[in-house]
Amino acid sequence: MKHEEIVALAFSIADESMVELIRAHAVSLEPNLFGLVDENCHEVAALDIADPAIQEAFEWLSLRGMAELATDERGEVIRLKLDAS
Repeated sequence: MKHEEIVALAFSIADESMVELIRAHAVSLEPNLFGLVDENCHEVAALDIADPAIQEAFEWLSLRGMAELATDERGEVIRLKLDAS
């Protein structure tokens, strides 16, 4: 395996891990829309007071163009921008 392939695989694994973290730790509102919770699993309205793991996962995914912060009646929510594949 070439260096570039290893790096691509590592990024793919990291991407999937961060998506799964959001799916497991946040509140599913719609298939790709997630409400935020703190470390005690209480719903919160802002990313800056959400569980640090969710914050880090969102930061990674947003830098990769795979997530965005949106707002609804609950406050801030994470929208995953995933391919339908």
